[in-house]
Amino acid sequence: MLLKFQAFEQSVKILLTEEPDEVWCNARSLTLGLLPAVPKVSGAQDAWPSRTITFVVPYAAGGYTDLVGRLAARYVERALGKSVVIDNRTGAGGIVGTQAVANAAPDGYTFCVCSIGAISIAPFTQKVGYDPIQDLAPVGIVSSIGRTVAGGASHSLLR
Repeated sequence: MLLKFQAFEQSVKILLTEEPDEVWCNARSLTLGLLPAVPKVSGAQDAWPSRTITFVVPYAAGGYTDLVGRLAARYVERALGKSVVIDNRTGAGGIVGTQAVANAAPDGYTFCVCSIGAISIAPFTQKVGYDPIQDLAPVGIVSSIGRTVAGGASHSLLR
């Protein structure tokens, strides 16, 4: 467990200090991806973004999705010159925060830093108050995370 934490801690230090190419590329893609998500505006309205942008993270602060949201927000702030606020709305495995974004005004200022569960699994396994296809629009992928299955080295199946 300590080794796993040390690797995570090192990754965070790299992300916060060196701006690795992959993170920057993903964040730049997100920033460019935000533009088509903004509704068409008439000449009388302010150019986007004219105010603070909100990234809703539907999970608790301090977790992986929160870290990704905060890092992406930092890059979007630099690229657009506007503040990005992180709003952690936890509950129901991400459904509460995702519902908040689905119900938000479609003005291009509220985005969900979602993981796959709340937008592609939960709507098909339980009743949720949103349709991910009708109520949400994909903007971009800001991270991917590998998963692994591990077992105790002394287990007979692993010898």
